[in-house]
Amino acid sequence: MDWFRFYSEAIRDAKIRRLARLMQASVAEAVGVWAIVLSIASESPERGVLLIGKGVPAEEEDLSQMAGITGVRRWLDHMKALGMLTFRQEDQAWVVTHWGERQFASDDTTGRVNRWRQQKRQEQGETQRYSKVTCNVTVTFPETESETDNDKGAGAPAPPKRPPEHTQRLTIATQEYFRQFNRRRWATAEQRDAFLACEREVGSDVMIQAVKWAARKGIPDIDSICTAARHWGNRPKRPVTVNGREAASKNDEIEEAIRISRERARARKAGT
Repeated sequence: MDWFRFYSEAIRDAKIRRLARLMQASVAEAVGVWAIVLSIASESPERGVLLIGKGVPAEEEDLSQMAGITGVRRWLDHMKALGMLTFRQEDQAWVVTHWGERQFASDDTTGRVNRWRQQKRQEQGETQRYSKVTCNVTVTFPETESETDNDKGAGAPAPPKRPPEHTQRLTIATQEYFRQFNRRRWATAEQRDAFLACEREVGSDVMIQAVKWAARKGIPDIDSICTAARHWGNRPKRPVTVNGREAASKNDEIEEAIRISRERARARKAGT
């Protein structure tokens, strides 16, 4: 596929700005390198994975030549630490972590158009095969069952289209998430169900606080937001010290909980 979605929020994204600081580069250079990484992932045989051929992972030298930069290892390591890239051990390939959340399979219309053309060719072939010409009159069987049904019910109003399932339930926390991360719909039904289940568990107020916290951190990941919300909602009140301040910051505790949750998820995936 020769195009992908690139969001304007990249110029102010917290991870991009931190990446620029870590690499001692300008924000413009960091945005450019990230755009090149996404371009490579989009053109890959497996979209979202940095491959130069089917089953052939891109190596540091390949990425250096494609991006026209030096110090590729440092760029990759910092992107991995920031959660922008993930290293897949089984084939030694770099993966754009949230590709599936920001890029949609429906964007690729090539396969759908090809299937539609193939179907039309098959229908035309069937029509020609079953057409009979007698007495200068051409008799053609209907192409589909729906065509016959429509003829019988000519003039009847078409039933209203049902809106997509992912737009039917918009809780106040969902609306806040869409607003904070400039979304119009859920990427997957699994994301929606996980978000709504967590909101029912901790309440809308706590969920909204977790969404706002994630927006400040530049973390759109649903699992991270739910982990923060559950930690926040189940967190007992901490006694204050003599100077009236909490012994530890709430953000530090949430980030630690997210880190532990991710480590456990990776361990389960690795079978350890």
